[in-house]
Amino acid sequence: MGNGKFINGKLNFIVSSEYPLTPAEKVAAKTSLQNASNFMFEATGGQVEFGDIYLVDNSFGKVDAEILLINKPGETSGGTRGLFGKPNEFAKINKAYPAPPNTPDIDEPSIIVHELAHHIWDLGDEYAGQLESFVINKLVTSPNLRTIPVLQPFVVNNSLVGHRILLQFNNSLTAFECFVHSNNSTEIVVDRDCPNLPTNSSSNFGYRQDVINIKCHPDPNTCIMGDRGRVFFCGQNHLTTPTDQEIRHHMSCSRKIISTPDFTALSIPFIAPTNAPSPVNFLDLEKAGRYSVVFDISGSMAGEKLEYTKQGVKYWIDNFSLADDYLSLIAYNNANNILLPLTKVSSIPNGTAQLENDVDTLVASGQTNIRDAIIEGVNQITSIPNRAYSQAVLVLTDGKHNRPIGSSLLEAIPVLDAKGVKAMTIGIGEPSNVNFDDLDDLAFTTNGLSNLVGFSNPIDIETALNEANLFLTGSILDSDFTDFVPSAPQKKYSGKISKLYKVKRNPSLKDICKVLESPLKIKDKLLQIPFNEQLFRIKNILIEKGCLQANFTINYRTDADVDIFLINPSNELVEIDNATVRKISDADSHKIILVNKPKSGVWKLILFAKKLSRVTATTTVNITIGGKNKELSVWGSASKSYYKKGEPIKIIANANLGSSNLSGLKVYANIISNEGNKITLKLKDGALLTAESGKYSAEYNGLKKGKYKGVIYFEGQSKSILSDSLHLVTHSPANTDSFNFAVATGKFKRVIPFYFQKS
Repeated sequence: MGNGKFINGKLNFIVSSEYPLTPAEKVAAKTSLQNASNFMFEATGGQVEFGDIYLVDNSFGKVDAEILLINKPGETSGGTRGLFGKPNEFAKINKAYPAPPNTPDIDEPSIIVHELAHHIWDLGDEYAGQLESFVINKLVTSPNLRTIPVLQPFVVNNSLVGHRILLQFNNSLTAFECFVHSNNSTEIVVDRDCPNLPTNSSSNFGYRQDVINIKCHPDPNTCIMGDRGRVFFCGQNHLTTPTDQEIRHHMSCSRKIISTPDFTALSIPFIAPTNAPSPVNFLDLEKAGRYSVVFDISGSMAGEKLEYTKQGVKYWIDNFSLADDYLSLIAYNNANNILLPLTKVSSIPNGTAQLENDVDTLVASGQTNIRDAIIEGVNQITSIPNRAYSQAVLVLTDGKHNRPIGSSLLEAIPVLDAKGVKAMTIGIGEPSNVNFDDLDDLAFTTNGLSNLVGFSNPIDIETALNEANLFLTGSILDSDFTDFVPSAPQKKYSGKISKLYKVKRNPSLKDICKVLESPLKIKDKLLQIPFNEQLFRIKNILIEKGCLQANFTINYRTDADVDIFLINPSNELVEIDNATVRKISDADSHKIILVNKPKSGVWKLILFAKKLSRVTATTTVNITIGGKNKELSVWGSASKSYYKKGEPIKIIANANLGSSNLSGLKVYANIISNEGNKITLKLKDGALLTAESGKYSAEYNGLKKGKYKGVIYFEGQSKSILSDSLHLVTHSPANTDSFNFAVATGKFKRVIPFYFQKS
């Protein structure tokens, strides 16, 4: 079921707050959630309540949360349509959103239950009908700002009185809300002036909604999905008064609940429970990551595969093990060798150097028991109290699980799932030699990431680990590669370049250009130089607004050497100061520059070919750009890890700015076969003012049998569109009759890799 779980009558999930929680606010949040649990317990006849609730602030864990707490005047609370357990989908609860006047029964706990009912069971509202479109007759001109000519006739005069009307202006980016004063067969007259003549609206369609307040329950109270006196989820249909719930599902709220997978064992009708609700088990979601690196040393790993795997393990230790994080290291064959029990990185005995020496001494032998190695990784992660916002088992293997005989590595999934641990799998070798079906399922089911790399080049393993780290702790802003080939300038200057790097361990770009007899020209801090393309590569990198840290990483063969430099959006050469900007350049196969709070805009990443490989004709450099941004988050994947013959593949994606999904983005996916064949799919979302706005998807049915890698790209312009526009405009403050959906995001780009198989 993904991140949130329903186990033995209890909902277990993460609650993340966008804003910092003071001790008093944390107590208040727990009180409200406990009251909501009590309310849920009563509303479902004592069959559903909250169990383990992990609470964290500052947007940590947002992508895995089921509730996001916000404090934004002018916004509303809201829930998704049945997307409980899906990454980057949540019910948002706004403490700044006022309850309607004269409704003492509508408080934050009841709002939490109402929005969770949307989010968990896809229940529709019982206080209103569905939003329905009508065609504006633009062949005539509105006689005034309140009259809307219509094409389809409404047979009964004044049959729409009191209905909500939504019109779109300003290129459909502003919705105007009003209500029907009167209607006949050719026109609707609304209760207030529109911003422009209705026939000048930017859409040919208007939308109407029957605003109903229905008594759903036999007693004087209404259903929780209504808006008064909420007690139970109702057990009756509304055939003569079509509510949103009735039109969408043609069944009562309680019937829809027990029709939802994982809830079919509940019994209806819901009646008042005789027992008391349980106290919620509140736990802190820790902000230090927990990771178990689990790697294969079975007999089939002998030779280059094990050496490259060791290099990958040390790469993770050196570059992705932050001082406050917790790390465990497990080498396995048919048994587990715990090289490091879960330990805070800053407290590792004798430091990481000794740990890396221990890795280097390992030899390949024995059979392969991936299942028990993963379970031991989970045991290590959960060996200390609470849970971390980011916790994962990283699995590196070349082979197929074969011990114990008759067992399956998929038997580790329930253990991972129950503890909220993601599986990040890296298969090393050819697809026919790696049990990638199961590795894919392992990652997909736990909302992790799978990857397949060749064992002939260690940079592929390092790049896969870099992508895994960014997937867990930030986002991939860009991913690319470039090739250098031997050239006359490279041969001409190789001696001088080698001498320069011996004299200066980390020479500047100015030093290099001086050796190349092309000194940098800087005028008014602006960099002006024609770089030699045989020695340099320049890649433009878009760094988005709100990025807290940018990570510029390159990986290359150990017998080559490539250096990197940066030019910021002001066209200034970036100096390494080891405070705001830090460069990691000691390794044989990679360089990293970290920039804290980078200026938004286009950066230039400059690659300099210091030394090329003599083993291969070309020196390939993998480029991965990462970023951390608490406001902007994206998610995407294939809908399944495995598709049967004749079944179309489906790619799904979403993007959030804070608590709101974004529409109007350019989203596309490249699908690449093992043979290198590529197709590009454009992902589209639903129209504004519809429930599918902001939910991007694409389907394709032309793939042959095989293993495929996909890459989803998100591209946003300076302004994007808030996708939950219907909810925003219909729940805007009472004195507001219009809502502008445009939001300043700044330009951005995101990349998400994924794998799937076709039968």
